[in-house]
Amino acid sequence: MNIQGVGNQQAWMHVKAKQDDTKNITDIAEDIAAAETVQADDAQTEGDRAEGVLRLIQAGHFHGVADVRLRINFNDELQQISAQNTGQALEGGAQELSTNLTAELEKIGADFELPAETEALAASFRERMDQIIVDTKDGKTDLTTALASMHAEFATLLDALKAAMTGSSEPVEEEEAAEQADAEEAAPEDTDEAVVAEGETPEDSGVIEEEPLAPFETRLAELEDWFATAMTTLESSATATQASQALPPLSAPRGNGVAYAKFLEIYENMGSGTAQATNTLAAVPTVELDAQA
Repeated sequence: MNIQGVGNQQAWMHVKAKQDDTKNITDIAEDIAAAETVQADDAQTEGDRAEGVLRLIQAGHFHGVADVRLRINFNDELQQISAQNTGQALEGGAQELSTNLTAELEKIGADFELPAETEALAASFRERMDQIIVDTKDGKTDLTTALASMHAEFATLLDALKAAMTGSSEPVEEEEAAEQADAEEAAPEDTDEAVVAEGETPEDSGVIEEEPLAPFETRLAELEDWFATAMTTLESSATATQASQALPPLSAPRGNGVAYAKFLEIYENMGSGTAQATNTLAAVPTVELDAQA
């Protein structure tokens, strides 16, 4: 009888039991090891391997604690990728909007003799839109803030356009004003007898005439409607693009989920995982992290 063999067999059974007890941690280690050696060959640089891990995270390759832990480790890189995607989603639509707005302003400038003013306003608006895109790509501005900034820039443009129109109106000379007043006094009053009977006011007759908007005010209202429609299209496109490029939802925890809960708390506190982690811990027991973590 091989006594040594029996002893080795007993030792192996003990080790096997310990391995079964810690299967969750073993899976975690294997996932992380796989991530750290993605396409690892002698010719590949550390940067290339990092890009490989990022691609696998984006593809939802990792599970459990490995998924959360790797998102923590590569948080800065993932945030930068997200910012770049958002900026690119906005860029094309924002450039098209700026080009079309320039054309609209050129028409207003020609119709109301404000070509220099509208040209300057269009150039300023394009510059501000470009800066918003740069800030978004750099991660300084999120999508919601970027869109709000675009609306604010257009409101500023409208105010400047109104001021330019007001400033373009030349004051009437005193002599011309006096001659105009004399002419109005000498002119007979026009009375529409079919509408307003003698002795009645327009209010008494039930006829209320609304004063139409001035041509310039009408054009401004049309410009506002045009911009609102263009921004709705831009917002829908950018939001859809951002959603399609977002990270997949966090995977569910393995085993009792104790280590998962601890890493998830870290991830959420980093401001990255609040939305994605929703409802992933419904069945995770709230116990302290033990040696298995």
